[in-house]
Amino acid sequence: MTTKQKFIIIPLTGLITLGIVIFIILPTIRDIKRLNNSIYKQRVALEKLYLRGQSIRKSHRDYNKIKDQIKILDNIFNRRGEELKFITSLEKIAQAQNIEQIIDIKDDNKKNKQAANYQTMRVELKLIGTFPKIITYLDQIQTMDYYFNIDHLKFYNPHAEPFEQIGNFKIPKKTFKKSDLNPEINAYISGVTYWK
Repeated sequence: MTTKQKFIIIPLTGLITLGIVIFIILPTIRDIKRLNNSIYKQRVALEKLYLRGQSIRKSHRDYNKIKDQIKILDNIFNRRGEELKFITSLEKIAQAQNIEQIIDIKDDNKKNKQAANYQTMRVELKLIGTFPKIITYLDQIQTMDYYFNIDHLKFYNPHAEPFEQIGNFKIPKKTFKKSDLNPEINAYISGVTYWK
């Protein structure tokens, strides 16, 4: 091979190599990078879909676990329009226990600004009867079909004598025999009912 031929072949080989690099290899590298980015984005999207699917499956499993308990939560709410039945139930229990009862109902919704999907009603009860009968009354109202959330309970004896302070001790002003004591006590109960 002559120098002249070498002089032509070497630059021609360089040009062909440069052409291959510019027109074939570089576009292929760009396409590979673009394809790699596209595959990465699709993989991220598929992972998100997979996680969402897992979350939906988990939510479905969790829902099936608590499905029966949702009915219990629905029973916490009393049905609107059944307020009279609720009061009648309280009166029947008091009558069965031979307890005198005064019922005071207050609308809590204006004060508390509850959510639109339920309302609250404050129920205050004043009871007069013997201690065991009032305890039985409390037990029976807690087993009613109506949910009554008691937040205040007070027992007191209206017939008790005031105490006199002597030092750090309180003693009654007079001593009573057991037969002198009135067995009736008063109870004050306050609570909230939820209506839907």
